[in-house]
Amino acid sequence: MNEKGNHTARKRAEEALKASEERFRLLYEQTPIPYQSLDEDGRLIEVNQAWLNALGYSREEVIDRGFGEFLTPPFQEAFRQRFPKFKAEGEIRNLEFEMVRKDGTLLLVSYDGTIGRDPEGRFLQTHCIFRDITALKRVEEEGRLARQEWENIFQSIGHPAVVLDPDLVILAANRAATAATGRSVEALLGKHCYEVFHGSDHPPQDCPFEKMLHSKHLETVDMEMEVLNGTYMISCTPVVGEGGRLEKIIHIATDITASKRAEEALEAERFKLREYFDNLPLCAYNISFDGLIMDCNRVAVETLGYKTKEDLIGKPLLTTLYAPSSQEKARQLLERWKRERKIKNEELQVVTKEGKVLDVLLNVDTIYDRESKPLFSLSTHLDITERKRVEEALAASEEKYRLVVQNASQGIVVLQDGRLKFINAWACEFMAYPESEMFGKPFLSFVHPEDRGLVAERYEKRLKGEPTPPVYSFRLVGRTGRSSWVEVSAARVLWEGQPAALAFLSDITERKRLEEQVLQLQKMEAVGRLAGGVAHDYNNFLQVIMGYGEMLEKGLPTDDPLRKYVAGIQKAADRAASLTQQLLAFSRRQAVMPVVLDLSRAVAEAGKMLRRLIGEDIEMTTELAPDLGRVRADMVQVEQMIMNLALNARDAMPQGGKLTLRTANVVLDEAFTASRLEVSPGPYVLLEVSDTGHGMDESTLAHIFEPFFTTREKSQGTGLGLSMVYGIVKQSGGHIEVESAPGKGATFKVYFPRIEEEEQQRKSAPAETTLPGGTETVLLVEDEPEIQGLIREVLSAQGFSVLEAGNGEEALKLSGELPGPIHLLITDVVMPGMSGRDLAQRLAALRPDMKLLFMSGYTDDAIIRHGLLVEKLAFLQKPFRPEALLRKVRETLDAS
Repeated sequence: MNEKGNHTARKRAEEALKASEERFRLLYEQTPIPYQSLDEDGRLIEVNQAWLNALGYSREEVIDRGFGEFLTPPFQEAFRQRFPKFKAEGEIRNLEFEMVRKDGTLLLVSYDGTIGRDPEGRFLQTHCIFRDITALKRVEEEGRLARQEWENIFQSIGHPAVVLDPDLVILAANRAATAATGRSVEALLGKHCYEVFHGSDHPPQDCPFEKMLHSKHLETVDMEMEVLNGTYMISCTPVVGEGGRLEKIIHIATDITASKRAEEALEAERFKLREYFDNLPLCAYNISFDGLIMDCNRVAVETLGYKTKEDLIGKPLLTTLYAPSSQEKARQLLERWKRERKIKNEELQVVTKEGKVLDVLLNVDTIYDRESKPLFSLSTHLDITERKRVEEALAASEEKYRLVVQNASQGIVVLQDGRLKFINAWACEFMAYPESEMFGKPFLSFVHPEDRGLVAERYEKRLKGEPTPPVYSFRLVGRTGRSSWVEVSAARVLWEGQPAALAFLSDITERKRLEEQVLQLQKMEAVGRLAGGVAHDYNNFLQVIMGYGEMLEKGLPTDDPLRKYVAGIQKAADRAASLTQQLLAFSRRQAVMPVVLDLSRAVAEAGKMLRRLIGEDIEMTTELAPDLGRVRADMVQVEQMIMNLALNARDAMPQGGKLTLRTANVVLDEAFTASRLEVSPGPYVLLEVSDTGHGMDESTLAHIFEPFFTTREKSQGTGLGLSMVYGIVKQSGGHIEVESAPGKGATFKVYFPRIEEEEQQRKSAPAETTLPGGTETVLLVEDEPEIQGLIREVLSAQGFSVLEAGNGEEALKLSGELPGPIHLLITDVVMPGMSGRDLAQRLAALRPDMKLLFMSGYTDDAIIRHGLLVEKLAFLQKPFRPEALLRKVRETLDAS
């Protein structure tokens, strides 16, 4: 073929191919089956019009989009996992996807597809078609549900039911059939009906199957038979297929054994009901809708005083039975019964034939016919005449008890299931709650949180009948938030038929407070004794240190380098002595020189120094009563007390604030002193020191006066300031208390007994520059050898003649052996065996001209008890310096 022929052939082939492609394109577009092509990444590269119509999109909206975008989320994941396998295997069949139309509706489809490849076997595209199986799936599901519903209905039939084939072989059995026959479903299937229900291979007489099979149109046959040892109503229903062919038989057996027996018993029951009606222990009537008495029982006849029921039957209800006072109410109840068909527990009065009025409780029920139409009422009258009388008497009695309970001087509550079921007026007033806010509430919600465990445990044990203390105490928290102590005595009772606890509450808040005061006083006394004892021994040590230290210092040359070490020892001894004085002040064992003084003057004088000590950022004001009464106290101690209270206030106001010192005359009455054991009623002088500082909580207030208790850093104080104030006040016969709360500042109130005497002015001692001495004979009695040696050396160095004794017996012996005079007796107050006071009294009888000088580091109230200060006898408080000893000795010897 020449070149021209080749060109012509190629042209014809191209035109044929183009025509073929056009035919295939038209076939692709016009086919009613949805078709799609995907690239290797699962993106749509071609869809036909049927595909677009099925999903409601245009071609531009879908081309080049991932196929997974048109699937619901669960199927998107399925496509992602299945697509690689599809590409590898080359085809898919009946793969179901749930697609989403453009309007949001869902389409369930089944996909079939193949992979298109080039001649070298490389992937070109997928070719897939899908079928809409939404309706098919719905039909399948409806069929499945229908079958399931039929099975459920079949199994739910309450009577034994089986499905038989035309040969009466069991094809299916329900649960009631297995229960009635005592066989499982598996044991019933395939068995002949006669064998299962009649225990025979042959049909029984009057067999319903025989009747049904021989009936003209295969109709349902119902027949009563003896089956399975009982009487059953057998129903055989044929299931007829095409051409009238019998396919199955539904056999249902209804057990009517009970109904047969019921029919037999019904007549007997009617007789019993008549007997029951006639012998009811209350009046019973049948009342018609027009208000006539249709029937009545024997009790009604007898109660109302009639001879026979015929005397009542046919009579109008209202005027025949009811007293005039109840006829209107009875009429209203009759109308209500016509509407509501029932009346419950209504109180009325009926009248007997003789005119006696009885109280009755009316109840009315309605009797209906078989069509549920009301026929008449069954009315009963319960005679409650006696009960009413008892109730009235009981109400009067209950009112008496209610008055007793509600006006009781203690709380009475009933707890059931942990809740308040009764609360009397005292308990409500005590808690400051109305009864409505307490009734039904958990009792523990009113108990102090720290006591709830105890109360709950006792309550549970009491209800269980376990041994519990008959009386115990705990705290209740009232509406104001204030805690109050109560003492409870409780018992297990029945309240409205259920176990409960009956509790009696007594207010012991004041008693508890007094007990706490006693405990606090005992604790402070015990701590005071301990502190005093320590101070006593410590003073003896300090006496030796201070005495020999001063003697050593005086014996050293002025330029001796050792003097600075001695000075350091003396300084430390002075500070230790000050500490022991504070301990003695707290323990009220410090020797005092009480005088009559004006507290206003003392505050004014102390205020001059305080203004320099408290700092410029604290404003100090004084409110001093001009006509203030007098008190008896040690002036030095009072100044120490004022100073300590003011400095304590300063420390509570680190950022500045206001300090107020106030004095006033007050009278403490019995209401005030009744709750304060150590205070007696009468006139007092008040010293009040208040600040605007950070205040104190209850825990701090409980320990505020204890020695060494402090809220400051350890390096900022000893914690003895307020304890010393406490001791000074108590030793002066006064009383101190503090009011404070966090953020509210603090107010200390000191009460001193007021006296009617003039103030005594303090005398200034003349300054002396030289140490006094003398040649007199001194009898020194001291049971501590170191102190005895120190005093001897000090006195001997100044020219005195010193006789030494370690106790009272030795001193008496020395005095008896010495013919000459003893000018001065220096004795410790507290010594083993004979006290200094007893020794002085015995020597005074023998040597009336002898002067006395007592010394002590721990008085244990001995100075006061033995009358030394009251009698203004010479006294020297340990520890003392040698110089103070010499001046006191000289002063005593020179006194007239």
